[in-house]
Amino acid sequence: MNSSQSKVSSIKKGRIRKIPKQFSDPKFKKKILTHWQELLVIKEIPEPMPEKLVQQEVRSAILDILRKGIEEYNENLDLVEVRHVFSAKELYKLIKERISVQIKISNIYFHLNRLKDSGYVQIVASIKEGRQITHFYGRTARLFLWTGEPLDKTEVTNDSVHHNFMTLLQHFNPNLTSETINVLYRSFFQAKQENHDQVKKWMEKNIEILTELNVDTRDIYKFLMLIDRCDSKTIEVSNKILTLFNFPDE
Repeated sequence: MNSSQSKVSSIKKGRIRKIPKQFSDPKFKKKILTHWQELLVIKEIPEPMPEKLVQQEVRSAILDILRKGIEEYNENLDLVEVRHVFSAKELYKLIKERISVQIKISNIYFHLNRLKDSGYVQIVASIKEGRQITHFYGRTARLFLWTGEPLDKTEVTNDSVHHNFMTLLQHFNPNLTSETINVLYRSFFQAKQENHDQVKKWMEKNIEILTELNVDTRDIYKFLMLIDRCDSKTIEVSNKILTLFNFPDE
């Protein structure tokens, strides 16, 4: 039994929704229900969070439903299964119960397409119903981690930052070679990248807690990055740079 399944009490059976009849095809049903278990844990997005895109009321509701999922009763197995993949019509009904703004089914399709084009939602499976093809949508990751601009674009390869770093260190330390300064420069950003990798690894390990508590992962990421800068390697590199800069000036 996986994490999306659990035995159901007789009391709960009467009020929980049942799995749709269209899921009678075992292969189709398996593809839908195993999506969450096989999904990428954390999708790292090296840019600031596009608040206008993902915090819009309907889009936010779509992403939230696809993340939390909906409990459904499987009569054949006598189990409650949590589904994280839904059609636009299903999302329409679920979202109407959550928000006060009047929406149409066309609104759902519009917002799903915006999220899909931006890489947050994907078509997991499709089924033909008469002449119509119904698509079922799911997230592209359990958690989205917006980390801001990538290190290699804003810092490591930033000519201005590198030039100023070189100029100042050579001014305070005329005996230092350019190669020595470059090694120190790269070491600093390498330590920062290693800190990032460690934080991401911890978040992946604790994905269930993070999603259950619905915490803002950006804040957790920033906080852990600050703490992780206290590790011995980062401190050693930072102290070398501060000493060469004669900072603080005593």
